[in-house]
This record gives sequence, C-alpha cells and structure tokens, in this order.
Amino acid sequence: GNRDVAFLSTLRLHLAIPRLSLNQVCAVLVDCSRLSFSSLSAPLVEAAMDKVTPEGSGLNADTAVQMYAALLLLGHSPGSVPDSYVSSFLGMLSSHLQGCIKASSLSLRSVVSLCYAMLLVPPAVGRNNDPFNEHPIEALVLLERCVQEASAMSGEDRLLLQIICQALEMLPWNRAALQSAHRLRLLETANLPMQSNVPVPLFM
Repeated sequence: GNRDVAFLSTLRLHLAIPRLSLNQVCAVLVDCSRLSFSSLSAPLVEAAMDKVTPEGSGLNADTAVQMYAALLLLGHSPGSVPDSYVSSFLGMLSSHLQGCIKASSLSLRSVVSLCYAMLLVPPAVGRNNDPFNEHPIEALVLLERCVQEASAMSGEDRLLLQIICQALEMLPWNRAALQSAHRLRLLETANLPMQSNVPVPLFM
C-alpha cells in the first residue's frame, strides 16, 4: 500500500520485535522492503540472529531467500560494512544459501523475489578475497524456472517479471541474459497475460 510515515514511526516504537517468531521477522522485513523502510533492519536482524545458529541451522531456504532479498532491497549488502551485524547476517545468509539453494526447491514467489533483488542490487565485485562478491545463485537459473512455470505466477509476480526483463536488457551485453529477456518477452504475446491488477503505489 501507500507509505505512511506516521504509521511507520509508530510501528518502530511499538513493535515487540523480540517476541516475533523467525517467520514473523521475515514477513516484517519483506513488508519493510516494499515500503523502503530500513529503520527496522538492525533490530529485526538482531532478533533473527537470536533464532538461528551462525551457520544458519534451522533456517529453511525460502525464509533465507526472502530475508536475503528484502535486506538487499533495503540497501544492505554482504561485507559492505565489516563491523555491521546486518552485513554479517547477510553474509551468513549468502553462505547458507550457496550450500543449500536449488531453484527447484524454492517457492515460485521466492524465486521471483530473489531474482528481482539480485538484478537490482548487483554483487560488490572487485574486492579481492571477499567471499561475498557474488550472489548465492545465478539469476538466469532462477529465470529459467520463471519461464517454465509462468502460468502459476500471481499478478504481483508477473509485474515484477516485467521489471526483471527490462533489467536484463540494461545489463552489459550478455548473450544468455538477452536470450532470457527474449523468452520473457514471448510470454507477453502468449496466452499468459503479463499485465497485473496490482496497484502501482504498492511499488512506490
């Protein structure tokens, strides 16, 4: 919905974050990313860190993906600030996902969310010996799943897919990326309409 500054300020003051379950922490992070509200990132990450081991034990792939994508969209990146526990948590999520993530095992919503976030927030390349200079999975692998299961997507996912297609076409020339963009464009002309009834303010 629309961003209500007064509501968000009240939420920050009164939300009992330590009482939230891990799934609830994840849901709040995702909603904050939709509203570009980063003020709750640190306390939410702190609550999440209390509920998982440093290796990510007890964290299923979908929850890890949703938190990883939300934190990226909120302007955080792994390794960007060495002494930041938000950055450290992102790094842990990245390492955890590299060891367990498979496009086929994720929900379609997680696939679209992660692909969207990774294309909007490229990895911080160029830092020597940095384990977090790449995302945990190739975006094009996720896109292949999107193409194969386009008929099962929600209206919101279809809208994000249009933005993903535009992002692919803006990347430095890459044959595989352009091929994926072309396949997504074909969906627009097929019997699977890419238009969505999701109101524009949801993404503003």
